[in-house]
Parts: sequence; C-alpha cells; structure tokens
Amino acid sequence: MVIPFFAAAGGAISLVLTKIVLSKQKVSYKVYLAITFALLFFAMLVLAPFLLRIHPGALSPANVFLLVFVGLLATVYNLLFFHGLQEESLNETETIWMFVPLIIVILSVIIYPAERNLYVFIPALISGAVLILSHIKKHHLRFSSGAHLILGSVFLISFEAIIIRYLLQFYSPFSLYLVRVGIAGILTWLYVRPHVGKIKPITWIYFIFTCIFVLIQFLFTYWSYAVNGLVYTMLILNLLPVLVFAYAWTLGHEKFEWKKFVAAIVILGCVVAVQILNH
Repeated sequence: MVIPFFAAAGGAISLVLTKIVLSKQKVSYKVYLAITFALLFFAMLVLAPFLLRIHPGALSPANVFLLVFVGLLATVYNLLFFHGLQEESLNETETIWMFVPLIIVILSVIIYPAERNLYVFIPALISGAVLILSHIKKHHLRFSSGAHLILGSVFLISFEAIIIRYLLQFYSPFSLYLVRVGIAGILTWLYVRPHVGKIKPITWIYFIFTCIFVLIQFLFTYWSYAVNGLVYTMLILNLLPVLVFAYAWTLGHEKFEWKKFVAAIVILGCVVAVQILNH
C-alpha cells in the first residue's frame, strides 16, 4: 500500500499547486503544460544516468510505436484536462477524476487475466453509479463545458494506463516516464510556443514545486502498476480526490456539497470493501 499512497499524496499536492498557478497566478493552461513538461524532462535527464533501465524487447517496432502513441495520448489528454481545470473548481475536477479508477479497473479486468477478480465488479459499479448520481441536478445529468473536457481526458488516461501496464514489461517506471514526458513535451512545446519572459519569479517557484510532486505521483504510480497491478493501484489512488476535497472545503474555501461528500465516502467504502474481500 505504501507505493500508491505516495502517488496519491503527490498527485493531490501537485493538483492543488496547479490550480493555484492556473487561477491565482493567471497562467494559461497551455503555457503551464509546456513549461511543466520541459522542467520535468530536464530534471529527469539529470537523473537518467543513475535510473535509466531498458529491458530486452524494448526497442522492438511494436513497443516503440506504443511508446510514441502513449506520448501522443499524454499530450492530448493533458491539454483537455488542464483546460478543464482552469475553468472548473477543484471539487468538480476531482469528482469527475473519480471515473479514472473505475474505468481502469473494468478495462484491466477485461484485458489482463492476472487482474481478474469477481469481487471488483460490484464495488466498481456501485462507485460509478454514485458518481453519476452526484452530478444529477433537478433530475438531469449536467456537466459544464470544462467538465466535458475533463471527462474526455479521463477516458484517454484510462486507455493509456492499459498500454503502460503492458510496456512496463520492457521499460523501468523511470525510463517509461522519461520517454513519455519527452515526447509529450516536444509536441506540446511545438503546439503552444510559449513566451516565458512574462512569468513572475514566484510563479517559477510554484512550477518547480509542482514538478517535484508530479514526478513523485507518476513514478510511484508506474512503480505500483509494475509491482501491485492496475486494480490495486487504482483502488488506493482513490485517496487522491478525497485529499483534494479536504483541501478544497477547508483551505481552498470552496463550497461544500453534500452529494459529492457522500459520493466520496461511498467510493472509499467500495475501496475498503474490495481490499477486505481480496486480502
């Protein structure tokens, strides 16, 4: 449990810092992405001589193609997600983000025999239904334009996780994330062409700390994929939205919503139930 817990904590902190950069520091989501990818890539290049590991079969045409495809997916879903995050509250963002574990669990059970466990389905379906119900207002399911962008990113992220689970047979978590960030960084920089001269010094500090926690989030997530599998990792990562909810309703001064609070509690209950049934 320790590995995905660090991933959840890193993800929660990085998301809060990102929201501050986008909303309070008034940085465009496109500029944010381009700079973050660049900082992450250069930081990982410094660490590469010590952590880079590639296994036999990594450079086969099929695996290289999948790796490039993962970089392209990362570019698209990050643009969608951070555009939505700039428009939405942390509450709304994290509520939609709860779709990610549900979709990944279902896909992984279907695709990977090692991940199959009948006890996963009922809690997963309950958590998905509760999430949808938390968005119903006046008998209609309503998502804002920003929420639609985040929802689109959720499906791409889930698809990417399935491919990453396969590629981790040939790449170490660090190596895979390094190449993914490099490809996504180049594509994003060419698309955005950011002007960095106008960024304030305090904003650069936020960028640096955000990158540190993003690196923690994804390296520990990939490590957990390789060690624990997708299902277990995703269940523990449900702590991420709960941590963000706690910040948003306290220090973030966002409006408390009972429906989303109940949804978070029920989803966590499903996580606990699956842990008890499986272990």
